[in-house]
Amino acid sequence: MPAKLETTLLDAVTSTGAGSGVDALEYNCFAFFINAASVTTGGTVKIQGLTPANDWVDINETTVSADGDTLVQKDGAYLQVRANLTARTDGTFTVSMVAKEGKINESVAAAESIVSTTGLVSFWKLDEASGSRADSHGSNTLTDNNTVGQGASITAAPYSTAADMVAANSEFLSDTDNAELSTGDVNFCFSFWVKFDSVSQNQPVLCKAVSPWSATNEEYRLLLLSSGTLRWRVSDGVSAAGTVNSSASFSAGSWYHVYCWHDSVGNEVGIRIDDTTEDTTSYSAGGQDTAGEFWVGKEGYVPTYADCQIQALAYWKGSLKTSAEITALADKDHPFYNQF
Repeated sequence: MPAKLETTLLDAVTSTGAGSGVDALEYNCFAFFINAASVTTGGTVKIQGLTPANDWVDINETTVSADGDTLVQKDGAYLQVRANLTARTDGTFTVSMVAKEGKINESVAAAESIVSTTGLVSFWKLDEASGSRADSHGSNTLTDNNTVGQGASITAAPYSTAADMVAANSEFLSDTDNAELSTGDVNFCFSFWVKFDSVSQNQPVLCKAVSPWSATNEEYRLLLLSSGTLRWRVSDGVSAAGTVNSSASFSAGSWYHVYCWHDSVGNEVGIRIDDTTEDTTSYSAGGQDTAGEFWVGKEGYVPTYADCQIQALAYWKGSLKTSAEITALADKDHPFYNQF
């Protein structure tokens, strides 16, 4: 039996009804985390357990009337557990769960579970000394091009080492196109930590595009401008591109947390720096799925490269992070990073 079961019972739902039951007989301590967003009057979230008589009974009932997170901790034995959203008038609800055998430490469970791994495709620690960079969550190992180095003795980001790319040596990391890395008109987002060695020239951080290089041939691109701000762009492949520039400026030699996203439902692209500055723009044309490679530290077929260190690169597809999750990701000491 796994020492801990962590799963999502309801994932950003906007309608009443119960989620699927999750087998839980081997566990007897549960922590449920209810996250609500865009709430005015809200709804009721029921946590339910399946009895041997095949009946669903209420373990807990929580009325939610404001945005935020609610923790429900319960002991007991159940064949299955599920979450059921009832009496909803508005809002988006996510319910995640941690289950253990034995006593749950409430503060530790809350810290571990605030960032959902639902929709997480890949997580690259980028802490290797050299060579290929492993995907600690999925199967998208990054290829080392022109000997990407290692930055070490880092205290301002989650891990003590990072991938260190030098533009003059044309160093970058890459992976070939595949269904997991391709996006299209879907929700997707990236979270990572970065330090630029200089900010006096344009430098690509993330890019997926096909040749010849142009805005409409991009799938997405994140670029540090010579002005010291980041530009995030998602293209529909026809004539439109959703572009947003960060109002926050970057300084050479400092570590920053970056979260960028495409919201295909809310028709928005956005970027958030260090959980303090968020910039968005409306964009309804959608995204495209290209056959281009995935690059870290390189863009286009011109090409250009970056002088930066980067680590803790996470990529979600089909889901976006809540404000509470972004806050956690921007905390270098958050337990989320300990699982990789």
